[in-house]
Amino acid sequence: MKLFKITASLLLITLLATVLSSCSVTYPPLARGLNLGNSLEAKPGEDWGLTIKNEYFDIIKSAGFDHVRLPVRFNSYFKDGNLDENFMQTLDGFIDYAISKKLSVILDFHHFDELYSDAEKNENDFYQIWQILSNRYKKYNNYLIFELLNEPRGTVSDEKWNKMLAHTIDIVRQTNRQRKIIVDAGFWSNWEHIENLELPKDDNIIVAFHYYNPQPFTFQGDPYNGYKDTRGVTWGSDDDKEYLNNSFAKVKEWAVKNNRDIILNEFGAAKTVPENLRQDWINSVRQAAENNGFAWTYWEFSTGFGIYDTQDNAWDENILNCLIIKEAGRH
Repeated sequence: MKLFKITASLLLITLLATVLSSCSVTYPPLARGLNLGNSLEAKPGEDWGLTIKNEYFDIIKSAGFDHVRLPVRFNSYFKDGNLDENFMQTLDGFIDYAISKKLSVILDFHHFDELYSDAEKNENDFYQIWQILSNRYKKYNNYLIFELLNEPRGTVSDEKWNKMLAHTIDIVRQTNRQRKIIVDAGFWSNWEHIENLELPKDDNIIVAFHYYNPQPFTFQGDPYNGYKDTRGVTWGSDDDKEYLNNSFAKVKEWAVKNNRDIILNEFGAAKTVPENLRQDWINSVRQAAENNGFAWTYWEFSTGFGIYDTQDNAWDENILNCLIIKEAGRH
């Protein structure tokens, strides 16, 4: 009788282990991506240079990328406690199509300028919007990733951001218990502010930072970022590359110490940067990210920092080769 009880117990344990194994959560790869920027984060009625089409997801996937980031100015579509349904259905279509192509989608709350200017006045809208998004997408699979807020800054100080992100993660976790959540570092997603983050014990949080250093180089000649008349800035010396590698090594050191995954979800150089220098910078940053085990998402697809010509339907092959090298699985 005792032997029967032991055998039955072992069978029960084995069965339970099998069930738990079959129910384990899997996540698709998140390594190399593109921002579909200057589209959905434009204010309603404005044209920032890109109109997203489903075919672009096919093109991005075929080039060897595994994810896209969709920056969205949700607050411009929020009124009377609701998000505009027509806009949301359009967004749903893009998300659904990308996921159908096995592309992970980072849904990024971008350009909430009113929040940056007055966090106390606008934070409740921020929480309400994430309540709506969490409910709307709670049944989506793990190809969908939430990014709470792009580049916290202004009145969203590091201290304020820690309080806000904790509350927002609680909101999301009520309905999306195992979804990956991306949390940006403070002060414009600055790598030096990662160490100021206070994060809950949650294995499904990814920490993000952005890298455009040095901005007089990466933004030179770009009309939208205050460097229109800046020209002739070079990059690529041993000191330049040492600074880059040391910066990423410090992020890696923090990540290991705090057991956190990292994504570099914005880096890029404008088309107005001399081509040979642009290639060197992009290749060097991409390589530094990969050497440290960081996922990355290039800024951006097809406008001022872009690498795809939507008129000629062609990649800038030189830049593409800096990002998706053959050894990394380009096909």
